[in-house]
Amino acid sequence: MSRLAVVTGANRGFGKCVAVELARNAFVNEFLLSHRGSGAAGAQDSVKEVKAAASAALCRTVELDMSDLNSVVSSLTAALAPFADSDFAEVILINNAGSIGTLQPCALIPSSEAVENVNANVSACMLVTNAFLSFFSPLKTSGKVSKLAVVNVSSLLALQPMKGFSLYCSAKAARDMYMRCAALEFPDVRFLNYAPGPMDTAMHAEIRSGHADAEVKKQFCGMKGSGSLVDPSASAAVLARLLRNNAFENGGHVDYYDVKDEAD
Repeated sequence: MSRLAVVTGANRGFGKCVAVELARNAFVNEFLLSHRGSGAAGAQDSVKEVKAAASAALCRTVELDMSDLNSVVSSLTAALAPFADSDFAEVILINNAGSIGTLQPCALIPSSEAVENVNANVSACMLVTNAFLSFFSPLKTSGKVSKLAVVNVSSLLALQPMKGFSLYCSAKAARDMYMRCAALEFPDVRFLNYAPGPMDTAMHAEIRSGHADAEVKKQFCGMKGSGSLVDPSASAAVLARLLRNNAFENGGHVDYYDVKDEAD
């Protein structure tokens, strides 16, 4: 039977890399790749890269506006509808979409920006997860889907505070806890919080150029200058291996650096 992966924020960066790595060796052969409104072209590039990794892969794309809580569930549910009559060995949700937020001391962040950040990075993730479980859990019960897995793309900053990252740290911590609670409520579904490491992506460049704290900015610039940033494809390959091997505690937090050297 086929495997299906639903990847949010798949139009660039780590989301694109995860889709490509899941496609390798035909581990996953059907994809629903989400993008924000301005990311349609990037999503089509992701489709091309997935098909380059696995020519037989079937790909669909969907626009999900994580800042619009009124539309995100209806848009995702409509995009999932064509899969209702299919049989799957496994269906995987990769909750990757997210933003860094305002890189200022917490007291200087306008209230409207704080609310928008929580909506896009926490509430939307919860709603996407809920919609995924609501759609596929009955199919698992009926035997049409053999296995379900949900991955939250987390961060070391879900566990460790840092100046200027109050929105980002809080959002990642909240998402981690949501997955832990879901793992208790759905013990037959696999949940993973995966911290991919400090990756060489547009988000890291945004931190290097826009962080308000000189000390933190120097630290992140030093990562880039020393060549110590993680290749997003390498981290995505580790995540794909974890999913293939089912090698994680349900609801647990796994960091790239803790498992990157483990044998496949």
